[in-house]
Amino acid sequence: MTRKVAIDEEQVRAFLTEVFEEDLHVKRILSLSHATLGAVQAASLSVAAIGKAMAW
Repeated sequence: MTRKVAIDEEQVRAFLTEVFEEDLHVKRILSLSHATLGAVQAASLSVAAIGKAMAW
């Protein structure tokens, strides 16, 4: 049974690129997209859960 993904890395990266393209380096945008996905994937939004998800 496959889980449906609400948002994926490409969607987040594309959105952040559109918003920050002029102001941030590509690697910074990639880092922000990973942090966003980590926070979304965390079961609860506690600091520890977000940290673990970002390490993913």
